[in-house]
Amino acid sequence: MNITNIEDLNLPEVKFSKGDILLEEGITSSTIYILQSGEVAITASGEALCSCDIKGTVFGESSV
Repeated sequence: MNITNIEDLNLPEVKFSKGDILLEEGITSSTIYILQSGEVAITASGEALCSCDIKGTVFGESSV
């Protein structure tokens, strides 16, 4: 298998709306996300820490 793009992995795609909460602080999850498009904001205790709009960014791995 030759993988050169994220799309080559044939992972399930899920679309979210602006303001949707994907992960909550202190809650364990079984999902890791790879950003395909758009922007994700990271907050802790209600305070914005950072945001990212770079395709291929992986997030949620620390909640697994």
